[in-house]
Amino acid sequence: MNIWKKLTDTMVIFYTVIIIISVCILLSAAWALAIRPNTKKERMERFKGVLFAHRGLHDISSGIPENSLAAFRAACEEGYGAELDVRATRDGRLAVIHDPDLLRTAGSDLKVNELTAAELTSFSLEGTYERVPLLEQVISEFDKALLVEVKPCGKDYPAVCEMLCRLMDSRGLSWCVESFDPRVLLWFRKNKPGIPRGQLSMIFDRNTDGLGRAGAFVIGNLLINFITRPDFIAYKFDHRRNLSLRLCRRLWKVRTYYWTIKSPGEAEAAFTDGAGIIFEGFKPKLT
Repeated sequence: MNIWKKLTDTMVIFYTVIIIISVCILLSAAWALAIRPNTKKERMERFKGVLFAHRGLHDISSGIPENSLAAFRAACEEGYGAELDVRATRDGRLAVIHDPDLLRTAGSDLKVNELTAAELTSFSLEGTYERVPLLEQVISEFDKALLVEVKPCGKDYPAVCEMLCRLMDSRGLSWCVESFDPRVLLWFRKNKPGIPRGQLSMIFDRNTDGLGRAGAFVIGNLLINFITRPDFIAYKFDHRRNLSLRLCRRLWKVRTYYWTIKSPGEAEAAFTDGAGIIFEGFKPKLT
């Protein structure tokens, strides 16, 4: 009887281990498939070697504020591409500004989406003669590669995406789009699949930046890639050891950009890691 009991206990343990191993294998496979980006590389070839100046080549000590026409001119003159942020104004134009309000950059707590384009562009940036520009003003002068970040825009994201495409198509620039909001990437996958799209991400802190814990976990770990199929990942440099990012790069060879690179040493670390850079505060060497 004791022998039979021992045999039964051994079989129970054996099958329990088999079940646990099988579940782990299935979960690992599901995770790998969830983080799968677009594996076709052709659309990103035109951006090979492009270094993106974060919000333009800004230097406030020289009177050049971020996301200003002067910053984009400076980036263009140095041969860099540029990253910029777009938000919709009250009257349906696209302004180039990072924050949802003007407090940090123009000393006013007014919201960007509560102002018309005319009202918004009357504000001076960081005490300089530079004004908040509209996207149409930037692209009329800029002829290098652009990386456009669509900032959170609630339910209006389809209109913002459509407006962005109309403006960029009218200029014929080489450009790609990125966003923390996966709905933006999904819109581009469905409506403008030829435009390279990138998932912006990071390891979110405790406040989860308004995403909620579940949303922060999913986006931070790239678990919606299987739906949005990004052509590239733009991930925070300090968080580059994230397991999902490392797996995505190793398994699927996804093009990666690190942000925001702030020194030659960080740039070298990014290049050694095989990543592109979105930089500010210095002038990296063009290859």
